[in-house]
Amino acid sequence: MKQTTIQLRYDAEKYDALRVALELKGTTLEAEMLTTVDAMFDKIVHKAVRDYLLLKSSSEK
Repeated sequence: MKQTTIQLRYDAEKYDALRVALELKGTTLEAEMLTTVDAMFDKIVHKAVRDYLLLKSSSEK
């Protein structure tokens, strides 16, 4: 599937603290955000739409 970029504004000091804490846990903010966005997608987007997108992406391969 085609990828898109998501941007947001956030307090710089909080971001730095979060980045360091996640680094100590062996992960990144991007990895955590991808997990969260995927969970939101599964929770919010209707199953029929998710199934359609899954079929569409598997036929593109």
